[in-house]
Amino acid sequence: MANTQLATVQPNAAVDDLRSPCSDLIASDEQFPQLPPEVYIGVLGEFADLYSRHYESPKEFFWFDALIVAATVLSGRVRADFGDLEPHTRLYGFKIGPSGTSKKSSSFKIAKKFVTGAVSQATGDDVFATNDQSAQDEALRVLSGAGSGEGLAVALTRNHRVLLYFDEFERFLKKAGAESSILGMIVNELFESLEFSNVTRDRDTHLSDAHLGFATNMSLEQFESVSGVNQLVEIGLWNRQTFVVGNRRHKCPTVSAPSKARVEELTTKLANMLAPYVSRHEETILPLTPEAKALWASIDDVIGTDEDTTRLDTIGMRMMTVLAVTSGKKEIDADVIRATFAFLKYQKTIRQRYKPSQAETVDAKIEAAILKQLKRRGPLSDRDLERYANASRYGTLAFKKVRDVLEQDRKIRRRKTDKLWESSESIQ
Repeated sequence: MANTQLATVQPNAAVDDLRSPCSDLIASDEQFPQLPPEVYIGVLGEFADLYSRHYESPKEFFWFDALIVAATVLSGRVRADFGDLEPHTRLYGFKIGPSGTSKKSSSFKIAKKFVTGAVSQATGDDVFATNDQSAQDEALRVLSGAGSGEGLAVALTRNHRVLLYFDEFERFLKKAGAESSILGMIVNELFESLEFSNVTRDRDTHLSDAHLGFATNMSLEQFESVSGVNQLVEIGLWNRQTFVVGNRRHKCPTVSAPSKARVEELTTKLANMLAPYVSRHEETILPLTPEAKALWASIDDVIGTDEDTTRLDTIGMRMMTVLAVTSGKKEIDADVIRATFAFLKYQKTIRQRYKPSQAETVDAKIEAAILKQLKRRGPLSDRDLERYANASRYGTLAFKKVRDVLEQDRKIRRRKTDKLWESSESIQ
């Protein structure tokens, strides 16, 4: 692998990129939890800020996709010093947004190009622009889907770092849910471990030192449905995922890409940060400063210890390394811990807001959907309540029957002034 001298970053390469070619903000009736501004540190924050001014994908999507790609690139190459816990940086990312407007696929395509371009520059080999598969495997293998668990296993045998990307989560579910499929099993187990084995009469599958990243998308409409979230729980991915929810904030009728000079500046900047890790075979251990250690020790006070925080500490230990590296730091300091805490608190909010329903009967599922939407969105009209609570899934008659029972039990009421429905929690 070549060890070339990287170019020097030229600051302020393109002042014109401060102006967006897109229209003003678009009002939305969706009240999404906002990704905290504290997480946009380092070059990934600069990248997200730049591209979100030129394209319709929201800023949080650009940042999140770049984070997931970079996390897979760095896994096994650098990690935070947590002793034998060995928190390798790989992450599983799940983007949620309204169909058609949130541009989930666009942000991943651009973020992948940005990060892999920086990796190529850092290693001195333009591996992602060639047909040399062995060279590409050395850096990172991005799989746009996998037909089977065995196919994914082959990719992980050839390359230690694979980012498995499904543009639509439904496609992954179909593959993982097929009879005798081990795809879901591999994805679940490789979140915690670097090893996987499955021995049958006809096949012996064994993986070691396998660093798997996972990225996918789901429409907000499907995710908000009872079945959408429950599918994540059923296959074991609910608390292994990191989530970001968003939608476009402006329209860009005419595409005006960022200036080449500014893109090259950021690419070189990231390449300089990645070079000490991707151009060597030894794993680097990043120490935590004393202040960072003291802050991290307060994680239970920051996010709690209930079921909504399961695996968030693991995700945080992985994420802090990526944020430190992409901020050009040789140690994990207090600023990195604060950014990590902000992201983990956001994750807990997402989990609480979209928490899977434990309802089993149809009536119980309708009740859970009605109460969930009224608590989340506040007073709603008949039409909006039926739309947001997915009445069409259960049938209008069944939906109205449960709604009326809830009103009789005084769990919800219709206001006399404007005829809007509200939950009992908002009445008190």
